[in-house]
Amino acid sequence: MDYRLLMDTSILAGEIIMENGGEAYRAEETVNRMLNTSNAKHVEVVVMGTSIVATGSNPYRDAITATRRIRRRGTNLQRIAEVNVVSREMCEGRLYLEEAFHQLEELREKKQYPEWVRVIASMIGVMGFTYTFGGRGMDLLFAMLCGVAVYAVQYINRYTGLSGIINVALSSFAVSVVAVLLYHLFPNQMNPDTVIIGGLMLLVPGLAITNSARDLLAGDYVSGTARVMEAVVTSLAIVLGTGLALILRSLISGGNRNMILQCVFAFLAVSAFCLLFEVPKRLVPVGGLMGGLCWGIYLLCLKYGVSLYGANFIAATSIALIAEILARILKQPSPMFFVPGVLPIVPGYSLYYGVYNFAVGEHALSKEYFIKAVMISMLIALSIFAVNAVFRVNWHTKPRKN
Repeated sequence: MDYRLLMDTSILAGEIIMENGGEAYRAEETVNRMLNTSNAKHVEVVVMGTSIVATGSNPYRDAITATRRIRRRGTNLQRIAEVNVVSREMCEGRLYLEEAFHQLEELREKKQYPEWVRVIASMIGVMGFTYTFGGRGMDLLFAMLCGVAVYAVQYINRYTGLSGIINVALSSFAVSVVAVLLYHLFPNQMNPDTVIIGGLMLLVPGLAITNSARDLLAGDYVSGTARVMEAVVTSLAIVLGTGLALILRSLISGGNRNMILQCVFAFLAVSAFCLLFEVPKRLVPVGGLMGGLCWGIYLLCLKYGVSLYGANFIAATSIALIAEILARILKQPSPMFFVPGVLPIVPGYSLYYGVYNFAVGEHALSKEYFIKAVMISMLIALSIFAVNAVFRVNWHTKPRKN
């Protein structure tokens, strides 16, 4: 028997179970049962929420140990059921080891339903929960559009590679924004609260909560605790995404529609520039969000009486700070974030009017615009330099482990 292939096959089975919403004890039992087909004297399997470690040995050969990191999470009960079938057939001798390995590899990417079925299921699911929570009439139609928004965000995330928590936050934000926009387009024809609640039901971590309880009851305290934390963090991501959308709703209701639209179009413009700057595909939406956020901070500063120079400095400093944080989280160079982020406040407006007034003979006014452009450029550069210097000093003064 190829013991290395047996270890890889067993670990792969446990990995598929954990990636698709299975319990830790189920993955442990499956891996253990498959490894024991080699008549090993000693088999140990430890499955946690984020990793699997397995060891098998006997007196006649060296021990074999394998570790797998659980990087993807989702819910696909069909895959769990088919892993169970493959493992049972292999343990009963009705399936050769090589065939079991190839079946599991194919199963890992297998989809039971086509995309259009999943879209319709999302629409019907959100509509059903909206009706359950008191929605009626037009609420149900608008809820179906929210279901499409959730699925669209999750579909795009397959290609952007963003983490699951960011995906949940963006999905909840999309649901809430769609519901709020529809409410303002069709006032008095829908209840946005029930529509948002129906849409969020697709994101609620019910499986994580259930599996955490089952793992804790089975004695898998590490895995159970990890599942609890996953449920808590997912819930916080839902709160964050929904909260941001509701803040936008209050701003729109307060007569700030023009400000919101400016931020939206700043997001679109900066996203387009990200494509011109050859920003990696998965970071294009992040760059667009940085640009929209920068312009929003700038407008809010002006609204509350901050001077032009102060508003530019605060906006640039905020973006530089967020860029440094994102650079460490996403393992990317910080210019990947602050270069698109500060684009909306780059003084192109002042430069244009400086040249224009110089051309028409208004030299005093031209001088004023040029000075303004230079001052804003210096403030942007100063803010980026200051934030970068603080992070570099903090990074280099951290004690190193021996």
